[in-house]
Amino acid sequence: MRLERRRGAGVPCRVDGVGRSLLLTAAGCSVAMVPPARASAQGPAPRATLTESLDLHVPVAPTPVRIDGRIHLVYELHLTNPRADTVVLTRIRVVGDADTTRPLADLAGNELARRVQPFGRTRSPIPATTLPPGVRRIHHAWVALPAGAIAPRALRHYVDASEGASPGGAEIQLRGAPVTVARATPAVLHAPLRGGDWAALYDPLLFGGHRMAIYTIDGRARIPGRFAIDLVRLPPTGTFDPHARGLERNGFGAEVLAVADGVITAAVDDMPDNDDTPGAPRRRFPMEQASGNYVALALADGRVAFYEHLKAGSLRVRRGTHVRAGDVLAQLGYSGSSSIGPHLHFHVSDGNSLLGAEGVPFVFRTYRELGAFAGIEAFVAGAPWLPRAGRGERPGVGRREEMPAPNSVIDFGTAVGRDGAGAPRR
Repeated sequence: MRLERRRGAGVPCRVDGVGRSLLLTAAGCSVAMVPPARASAQGPAPRATLTESLDLHVPVAPTPVRIDGRIHLVYELHLTNPRADTVVLTRIRVVGDADTTRPLADLAGNELARRVQPFGRTRSPIPATTLPPGVRRIHHAWVALPAGAIAPRALRHYVDASEGASPGGAEIQLRGAPVTVARATPAVLHAPLRGGDWAALYDPLLFGGHRMAIYTIDGRARIPGRFAIDLVRLPPTGTFDPHARGLERNGFGAEVLAVADGVITAAVDDMPDNDDTPGAPRRRFPMEQASGNYVALALADGRVAFYEHLKAGSLRVRRGTHVRAGDVLAQLGYSGSSSIGPHLHFHVSDGNSLLGAEGVPFVFRTYRELGAFAGIEAFVAGAPWLPRAGRGERPGVGRREEMPAPNSVIDFGTAVGRDGAGAPRR
């Protein structure tokens, strides 16, 4: 067959005479296929005109984790434009190996724009779905599988785009190579705190939030907080007061517990708690101090749990200390950078580095989900949280070996722990 470039407003690449869109690999070209011409005495048919496509790359394998009773796949799809002209993304579909007829995700319009971001923290007036020459964008995928479904062995991405920043450019249709889904299971952890009510704050689509915060350390870009949670204790009113000041709030001073047996690999206690008196200015911290006082606990298989913003002078461990699940490590504090006051930042990484390791999923052995805030904006605005639909009674919904849902309100109960004398607490 000879290859022929096809252009025209709203006209996809097609197989001539058949009407099927041509799907190309990430390294392929935007072309159309037509039946070969018969050889003639004048010589062979002319060469095809080829067009470069986008480069599609998934640097960290999609990782399954159970949230709200369903498996979620969390990963990043990097899209880079090596072409000499601008390309505009119009659609991304994610398909699993088990059923290629029904996409696991199908994003277009505003929903696509919400999930595609610039590489890094750069803000630009150019829409993130527009890729000028040489520019990279990131699709931050957070794919919820249907209830009862298991994680597929692999994913494939279908990306639609158009040439040029204005309407009327030729359409480009790409089919990425299969991406293998990680088979490792999340770390199963004990509670890092006791009781409730704790707001488990994170937002998969918050620009600059944990999920999208990329750090380039030692020549490699990583997302250490891919699965990070900020835990804030709610007052009896059940609402966060954005105007409140003073350290006696948000769970300040609560005992922070070891989530597993392990060895302490870092214990830093060299920063005071922030001045939280009314009128005190907010401090800005360099990157190496943003986490404040922190503890790192080595888990199994090279994974490490990080506890950040700990109370000054409260650490009970040091590097090399062996701990058991439930041992008190420190107290919840207000050191380092925080826009919500005292809280515990908790995440798990694949290495012993605050910012130079990839965030990996984790689940808690057991907790109760009481409800959730409508969104992180509702929490910050002081809006009340909403009980689980039809289950507003205090017992809540029991969860086992799951990661808390975004902005949910949870109760760890009397988690495994030890009092100051070291006697077991259950």
